[in-house]
Amino acid sequence: MMKPIVRSAALLILLASLLGCDSNTSTYVRVRNESGADFSNVVVNENKFGDIKSGEATEYQILAMAYPDPYLSLSIGTNRLKAEPAKYQGEQALGPGRFTYVVNAKDLKLSVSSQKDK
Repeated sequence: MMKPIVRSAALLILLASLLGCDSNTSTYVRVRNESGADFSNVVVNENKFGDIKSGEATEYQILAMAYPDPYLSLSIGTNRLKAEPAKYQGEQALGPGRFTYVVNAKDLKLSVSSQKDK
């Protein structure tokens, strides 16, 4: 038989793990490559999304903080490209839900937009 303190601790751990995985309060983000070139080593803020072929998207990842205008870096061939946000001050976070960062590259310049997924 479990002692009351051990049983209470086990219940608290279970509740904390369930709350930490609540899909209603988490921000899930993926990256889609809309350019004609393959991307490698894609990083959003500090989250690694790996390689993305032209026209494809990554799996979703949970991001602690996600904004419409993220810091993003990637490689096309030997060129390392970056998209840096204009500002974060006062900008609203994306909030809970599923989002896609749509990335395009033209003349070795990145453009990034965010869209809310269903």
